[in-house]
Amino acid sequence: MKIETVRAVIGQYAKHGWQLRTAFLASNVDPSVTLFLRTEFPRIDINYGEHSALWFSRRSLPDREAWELRRLSDTPFALVEVIEDSLDDEAKKAQLDAAYRQMFDDPRPEPIGH
Repeated sequence: MKIETVRAVIGQYAKHGWQLRTAFLASNVDPSVTLFLRTEFPRIDINYGEHSALWFSRRSLPDREAWELRRLSDTPFALVEVIEDSLDDEAKKAQLDAAYRQMFDDPRPEPIGH
């Protein structure tokens, strides 16, 4: 993953009112990506691991916030979670963690063309 890709994804989401909240970066990420994120988004959490993805959020309804986890790979994919404001921090984190696991840990067969 290159910095140009990350900039393009963030720009695309920002155009639609999404805010970058968290970054997950794989070990093979170009160091300039980390520097860019730390410089331009000093308040986001950056986590290092096996996969690269970005969490974005925006208000979806007066009492809910939409969170979208965007995978950074050759095959873009995103999952959306809608979090009610009434949830405490622990329940919110559990819901977001479940979405992350769904994206990266659930075994899914590759699509087969016909």
